[in-house]
Amino acid sequence: MGDIADDHLDRMTDSMPDAWHWGTPRRSQFHVTCKECGMSGLRWRAESEGWRLFENERVEHNRLKLHNCRALPSAEEAMEDFDDVSNQ
Repeated sequence: MGDIADDHLDRMTDSMPDAWHWGTPRRSQFHVTCKECGMSGLRWRAESEGWRLFENERVEHNRLKLHNCRALPSAEEAMEDFDDVSNQ
C-alpha cells in the first residue's frame, strides 16, 4: 500500500481496543455441566436425534464420546429397588 494508506491503517488500529489486536481469549468449548450427574467439561452438539452432550474424549473414527449419564435409572432398575407387596 501507499504511505497514506499505511498511515490511515495505523491510526485506525491504534484507536481500537487491545482485544481487537490480539483477539478475545477463547473459552473452552467443553464448559457445560450435566444437571443429572454433575459431570463437568461437557459440550452440547446437535445430532440427527436432537441435542446431545459430549465428553472431551475421542472414540472410534476420531468422534467425540457421547455422554452416557447413568444418574437416572431406567424404569426396570427403579422397580428393582422396591419389594413386591401386592400379595399381602
